Amino acid sequence: MARFEASCVTVDQIMAELDSNGYCFVHGVLSEAEAIATRDELRAILNGGPTGRNAFEGYKTKRMYGLFAKTRRFDRLATMPLLLDVIGKTLKTEFFNLSAPTGIDIGPNERTQIPHRDDGKYPLPIPHQEVVINTMWALDDFTEYNGATLVWPETQIGGKSSKFKFTPTETHSAVLTPDRSIENRRTRSAESEAINSKFVSGFEAVHQSIQDAGVKPIKAIMPKGSVMIYKGSLLHGGGANETSTPRLGVILEYCAGWLRPQENHLLAVPRETAALLNPDLQDLLGCKCCQLQR
Repeated sequence: MARFEASCVTVDQIMAELDSNGYCFVHGVLSEAEAIATRDELRAILNGGPTGRNAFEGYKTKRMYGLFAKTRRFDRLATMPLLLDVIGKTLKTEFFNLSAPTGIDIGPNERTQIPHRDDGKYPLPIPHQEVVINTMWALDDFTEYNGATLVWPETQIGGKSSKFKFTPTETHSAVLTPDRSIENRRTRSAESEAINSKFVSGFEAVHQSIQDAGVKPIKAIMPKGSVMIYKGSLLHGGGANETSTPRLGVILEYCAGWLRPQENHLLAVPRETAALLNPDLQDLLGCKCCQLQR
């Protein structure tokens, strides 16, 4: 697996790895001090919040949505010229948006997340051009045992291991429980238990497909301050946390401008906050028209 240093990596190097393996690592984007300060700020926001509502989110995992309404720590990272160039080349368009900026704090004893593809939420025929690209920012060291993301190399569209039976709806049929009341977000209702049984069957089906294809995952082990960039069609999932401490990472997911982002940023980020953001970030949060392309 390729690992690059932020001080000298090029767009072409990243693109070559994304095309062959579906992912790559860039170390040293944040200094250790910056990563720790960012981690401490986000964890203070997460403390006292609820854990996941279903098996996909993780019953021992805390998630922070509406990221850009709550912190300025990722404004620069989300708009890095190098990253935006990679995104544009991968999605083959200059019109793209942030889709799901999310803090993910995997707690002790959390189980392995079901393998999934981030573009599976969109009902597109397979194969299709890349429409999603994601980044995972490590604010803790990602280790062998604390929930480092699992990735299945070369399972992206066009990759050598992409052609095995896999139904995206098996893992995306019920990412959120239909009952959105505050009370039931914090409890396991009978309805959510039924949904979770679908996750179990989906998990088994996907794993059987992976085993039949002989594709094995690697763990995204990386020091804090690093980022893993990966295609939206790459098979991946959160790792199990076998330690006594949580593991915090942040995903900044981007999607083609003609797709609906997972979050409605125009509602999530207050207007008075958005008005103070830099223009590039405003565009990524939806304040830019996606022009027709032929």
